[in-house]
Parts: sequence; C-alpha cells; structure tokens
Amino acid sequence: MQEHIEGFRLSKGQARLWPRQHKHTPAYRAQAAILVEGEVEADRLREAVRRTVARHEILRTTFQSIPGVSIPLQVIDERARFDWEEATHSIDDAGGRDVAVDKLLRQEGQRKFDLERGPVARFLLAQLSNETHVLFASLPALCADFTTLKSLTREIAEAYDDIASARGAREDDEPTQFVQFSEWQHELNEEGEADEAAVEFWRRQRQLRRESLATSPYSARADADAASEPERVTRTMSAENATRLRETAARHDSTPEAWLLACWQSLLWRQSGEPGLVVDVWSDGRKFEELAGALGLISEFLPVDGRFDSKTTTAECASRAGENLRRARKRQEYYAAAGGTREGDEEDVASAVA
Repeated sequence: MQEHIEGFRLSKGQARLWPRQHKHTPAYRAQAAILVEGEVEADRLREAVRRTVARHEILRTTFQSIPGVSIPLQVIDERARFDWEEATHSIDDAGGRDVAVDKLLRQEGQRKFDLERGPVARFLLAQLSNETHVLFASLPALCADFTTLKSLTREIAEAYDDIASARGAREDDEPTQFVQFSEWQHELNEEGEADEAAVEFWRRQRQLRRESLATSPYSARADADAASEPERVTRTMSAENATRLRETAARHDSTPEAWLLACWQSLLWRQSGEPGLVVDVWSDGRKFEELAGALGLISEFLPVDGRFDSKTTTAECASRAGENLRRARKRQEYYAAAGGTREGDEEDVASAVA
C-alpha cells in the first residue's frame, strides 16, 4: 500500500542545504543561548515556548521523503510538539558561567534531530544559580536563520509576559508562514513572473564567482577540503574601535558594513593577486514588510564582486563595495531564481554555512 504524504516543496535555500543537513554538526543547525536573570517560572516559560511553536509552522515542520525522489517535502505537524528539558548546574562566578554555557552549547550542537518524525525544535532550560538561567534553543538550519533566533527570543519573552499578565495567546497579528514564503519564491521561477534583468544580474555574479575560484591559487586546496566541515570565527570589537569605524566610514560617505567589506576584499586581493574577487555577504532576505516577523531559512549569502588594481584607493573600494551591496540587496529575492537547485549549486551551500 502506497503511503500518501501531503506537504509543500522545499524552498530554494532548503533544497541546496538538504544534501548536507544529515551531518550532525553545529554548522548545520541554528542555536541560541538566552540569558535570563532573576526568578524564572519554568512552567510559565514552557507554556510561552508552546505558544510560540503553535504560532509558527516552521517550528513544527518535518521533512518526509517520497520513494524515488531525492528532495523531501516539508510537512506541517498540527500539534505544537517540541523537546523540553531542564537541568541544574551550580555556578558561582561569571567565568564559570561562560564555560558552562559554552560546554552546553557544544553538547547541544552534537545532538541529532529526527527530521522525518520530529520534533525539530529543542529547548533546554539550565539553572546556573538561583537568579541565573539560560534557555538554549536548537533548530535544524533547514528551519531557522540568525533573524529567526532573534525573533524567537523576542516572541518567547512576549508570550511569557502575556502569561504572567493573564493575557491569552495573540491572534490579531498572524505572521507570514514559511511555506507562504517558499511557494512565493517558487512562483518567481514561473514563466512570466521573474524579473529577467534581476535574474541575469545573479547569473553574472555566479559566473564571476566561478571564474574567481578557477583562477585562485587556493582553488586546489578548496577542492581538496570540499568534504571538510565549515567553521565560524567570531571577533568582538571594542566600543572604542566601533566608534572609530563608524566615524571613518562616515568621513568617506560609506557605512561600517561597506567599509569592512572593502577592507576584507582588499586584503584578499593583496594576498591572492587576483583583480576580481567575489565575497558572499549575509543578507536577511526580509526586505518586504510581510516577511518582517516570519521565521525560517529566509536569509541568503549573496555574492558581491569587487575589482582592484594598484591605483584603487581605499575610499574607492568602500564606494564600490557599498554600491555593489545595494545592487545585490535590491534584487535579492531573485537570487534563488537565478540558480534554483541546479547541479553545481553545491558551492553555494559551502559558502552559505561558512
């Protein structure tokens, strides 16, 4: 007897990520550690999480395969299911707290998700002292991006306050669901729907990236390391340096983001000697008001090109970087339409999680 599955197509981003999603490492999941200071009612917090999961379909979505088809469907569970655990760790000082949080994050990052049966949302409430708790949230990268984690944190806090004030669940501001975004994204691929100029812009950016990789002295190493796991490197900027960055960018009629991108591309140019470079830059993907509160894998890493020679000044680099960023984000909704899930898009997966 053939099983009948009702579901929705994966988004373009989900389809690109799917072949690697079964690698159970932190690179292929979205995690947040939410510090809660003061007294916490665990049952109230759990109910706040339940309300949030019930409000967003992507938090209760599983991925079920049809025989003979490599890409699964996303299937929405009508039940607000999620994993919930509580733990107690006695930590007396802030340094010990940071170590404990880091350890718990790593442990959570190694745990497997059952993408087919769910639940895909996992929460751990760790009590570190009488007045300090940390709520860990873990989701597959198929279901969340950086903005999702920020919105999830805000909505849980709002729901917690609503429960404390005896207010019911919010029903007057229904969010856009992820499958609505996904289907709209597919419609941009339909004949007559796509902005051909925008699609051609992204095809050109993809081609520039391939050309850059083909001529790079690091391309052989990149191929050899294709099976390696991506990692994230985080650096914290002091308040003083952040102020200097903003002031320097403003003096050159630029933004801090464009200035940093120009510096990074300039450094890569000096190291590689390549006059043309393409760097993937994170973009939230929620440029339309309807997507502002939507959860899910909506963000993209957009390829932004840069051209250099010995006469290029830093100010010119920043100006070009800012203009190229604006051009990319103006057309960002057509990025997936320019490549879809065609063979060869595996490189996009690597750059997106790096």
